[in-house]
Amino acid sequence: MLKRTSGKNVSLFTTFAHTALKIPFIIQETFIFATFIAAIYVFLQLSKKNEYTVMKASGVSIWQFLGPFLVTTGILSIILLTIINPISSSMLIKQQKIKYKLLSEESTKNPTAIFESGFWLIDNNRTENVKLIIHSASINISSKETRLNKISALYVDNKFHLSKSVDAEYALLKDDYWELYSTTEYVPKHRAKQYSTYKIPTTITRTELQNNFERPKRISIWELPYFIKTLKSTGHSAKIHIIYFYKLLVKPFIALALLCIAAPFTLKPFRGIKLAQSIISCGLIGFTVYTMAELVYLVGTDSGLSPLSTSVLFLGLISLIGFFTIKHSKV
Repeated sequence: MLKRTSGKNVSLFTTFAHTALKIPFIIQETFIFATFIAAIYVFLQLSKKNEYTVMKASGVSIWQFLGPFLVTTGILSIILLTIINPISSSMLIKQQKIKYKLLSEESTKNPTAIFESGFWLIDNNRTENVKLIIHSASINISSKETRLNKISALYVDNKFHLSKSVDAEYALLKDDYWELYSTTEYVPKHRAKQYSTYKIPTTITRTELQNNFERPKRISIWELPYFIKTLKSTGHSAKIHIIYFYKLLVKPFIALALLCIAAPFTLKPFRGIKLAQSIISCGLIGFTVYTMAELVYLVGTDSGLSPLSTSVLFLGLISLIGFFTIKHSKV
């Protein structure tokens, strides 16, 4: 941010304040590894002082020992999803708004919005000294074409006066313009005009339009189900948002699985080189499980599997890994 704001009239405090808004999101993303590292440290201390050996000798099983840790991790996970995640989403939205104000090049972006009534787009490419506001009943974005159905385009000046409006059956996004079909143009105090095709210049690209819908991180876990439902009603694919929703729900189970993986590697009374090898092995396995989670959902995005099936399969896999790690260990 310091690099991007250099040469602009932006104070150092504003730059740091903007960056600080991302801290809740960083907490959310690093939660799994934070609990994993904390568990490794605590287990090592208990092993070093022989406290776990004493508990084991007194008849405490590994599951009784891990019980409080698992419950604590579960409570922290609930706090993460119900409190930290909504704060994170809200902060990311505020950060984006500040970025629009701080960086002049960002202000040229074209904001979009989704409601039950359809899809709305503000085209900041000024034509005829007006701003273009586009409403569409539904939108279809694919590798072949970007299509808006049942659209209305409003030409509004800086004083929010309507200069004209255009209605069309559908519109296709070309290289530098919207091509409207079966179009009717309405100009105040003039007769309506019919056009078979009608062109509206634009700077919007298919990638930019698609990216505006693929930012589920700015939507809290409470709002995601409603947003997914609304997104589906407009005809746009909500698969990325559904996958992100399930990823959030699975996070607590990944943290619990890593806790079970950490126990056998760090509760044994190792010393010296063997201790270092055990910690490294534990870290590598934990990192592998986390990477596996990202790969599963990445593959799930492009495969024919439903997000629910992907989540259930992965949840079953990590549960088995955690259970068998504990079951077949000697702790």
